Amino acid sequence: SRALASAVQLPRAQTTRHCRTVELENGLLVNAQTSKPFTYDDPCVERGVTVAYDEQAAREARQALHELVIAVLKPGAVATVTRP
Repeated sequence: SRALASAVQLPRAQTTRHCRTVELENGLLVNAQTSKPFTYDDPCVERGVTVAYDEQAAREARQALHELVIAVLKPGAVATVTRP
């Protein structure tokens, strides 16, 4: 939110930004590099994140979502029913 207009650094927060995971059919997440179940003890998990609100990124995300809804749902289009 706009409450995070100034960047906030969280040096102890965990991040999985360098982890690649795969979800198996049973819902288990595995580390794609090791093929073992993912844990927050994996070497790819790092500490130290910075969070902030980015007005331009938020605006672009809202626009992209709007365009996706229009493209997929086609609001205002007349539905036609085909009967055999």
